[in-house]
Amino acid sequence: GAGAAGGLGYALLLCGARRRSGAEALCELMQLDAALAQADWVITGEGQSDAQTLHGKLPWVVAQHARRAQVPVLLLSGMIEASSRVTLEQAFTACHALVGDGITQTQAMQETAGCLSERARRIAQTTFTRLR
Repeated sequence: GAGAAGGLGYALLLCGARRRSGAEALCELMQLDAALAQADWVITGEGQSDAQTLHGKLPWVVAQHARRAQVPVLLLSGMIEASSRVTLEQAFTACHALVGDGITQTQAMQETAGCLSERARRIAQTTFTRLR
């Protein structure tokens, strides 16, 4: 936290600023809790999900808000670190990676929109119907 951006956070704390989760600030700004009241599902993600995801990163914070609202949350990330998958699967209703099942990392980076569309279609056909 406070050492990021060349120590700017620390300097601001010295001037009376207060430390706050950036993810929580974004959730408040997006009025996430109000949106969750009318949601059937939440889809969140990041470039690569790993053990750090569960330490306050935005997908984790979104999942916590969704859990309190009793809304299932799907994690769709570019890649999911294999050693963290089991832990992530305990935190999210379902976890999916863009890379895998015939989509390489190079393809995912060069043809992002098409790969994301294809993965979303597969998820909709399998996950959403299975978990209803």
